[in-house]
Amino acid sequence: MNADVADDSGPPTRRVRWSKKKGVRAACTVLVLGLALSTGAGLLWRAREQSQERSAFRATASDVTQTLGTLRRRDTDFAATLRALFTMHPNLTTTSFQEWFAQLEGRQREAGSLGTVALISVPRAQLRSFQVRRNADPAYRALVEGKPTLLAPVSKRSRYCLLDAGIALVRSHGVGGLLQRDWCQATTPVLGAGAPLLTTQADTGRLFTAVVHAQGLDTVFLQAAFYRRGAALTSAAERRGAAVGWVSTSFDIRTVIELAIGRNAGLGVELLHTNPGQVPTTLSHVGPAGNSDALDLTTTVPIDGTWTVKIHGAPVVRGFSADARGGLVFAAGAVISILITLLILVLSRSREAALRLVKEKTGELRHETLHDPLTGLPNRTLALD
Repeated sequence: MNADVADDSGPPTRRVRWSKKKGVRAACTVLVLGLALSTGAGLLWRAREQSQERSAFRATASDVTQTLGTLRRRDTDFAATLRALFTMHPNLTTTSFQEWFAQLEGRQREAGSLGTVALISVPRAQLRSFQVRRNADPAYRALVEGKPTLLAPVSKRSRYCLLDAGIALVRSHGVGGLLQRDWCQATTPVLGAGAPLLTTQADTGRLFTAVVHAQGLDTVFLQAAFYRRGAALTSAAERRGAAVGWVSTSFDIRTVIELAIGRNAGLGVELLHTNPGQVPTTLSHVGPAGNSDALDLTTTVPIDGTWTVKIHGAPVVRGFSADARGGLVFAAGAVISILITLLILVLSRSREAALRLVKEKTGELRHETLHDPLTGLPNRTLALD
């Protein structure tokens, strides 16, 4: 019996200490693992949401790019139609051209733009007769504000690039005299005109762009050379020799871009065009400027030349953002980890309390065994044993 009592005196304390340390260690391990898993889950969820936001942005940006490409193709087709018109009728007067323009619904196509003009390459010998014939047209006189001029020939010039016909959709005082200058002169401040540029347009046969910021509009002119009917146009030399003139039609590019954006608020769209042999030129920018946090998509659209569409903006978010959703996942995992940790601590402390109670009861039983229950004195028999 004495051996049994001795066996019961020590182990409960060691078991209590062991249980306490093991419980705290297990709780700390669970907390660390739980927070690590919560962090990983939150980051993965955030990355997943960001990927979905980027996919939604790319889809929206692609729709805007396709719409803008369709609108640009419509405008370039209209410019090609006008080029074909002057190819078939190179001596078209302003009156006749305005009738054609009405039949082609040009005012609806170019709503908000400055208008359309046609230039003719005139030999020096025909300079006066051409101007007399052109100035006699009432529609032309109205186009130049009733002030037609006669350009005097210069002995060193063999050809002149002169306004032949046109239509002004937006009136601007004083522009009539500007339009009647020789567009082949490098000093003519009209659409960046000049002999080198017009010659390049004639040599390539491609569509060129020029942007004009006037009258509160971002107007883009599409310019192209037209040639003698039936002429061979297989080389640059043949195109230069067959060039008759140039047609330049304008469009309010901001309105075109806004139509492409539609209801996709928050997008910034920049449209660039690359003329043959030149660097890309920004035609217009609509919407907020880009920043380091914005998503962006750059697309090249080949429409009679190289058009580049740059779109940037915030991710397409429905409900909470990716950061907020990742934070919620982390917070939920952290709360669960803390609750499990508290549960382990409570259970370990409950075991500790149970072992302490066992120790106390064991001590009481040992005391009762070693002492007389009536007198409370040590039991002599057990003491002798």
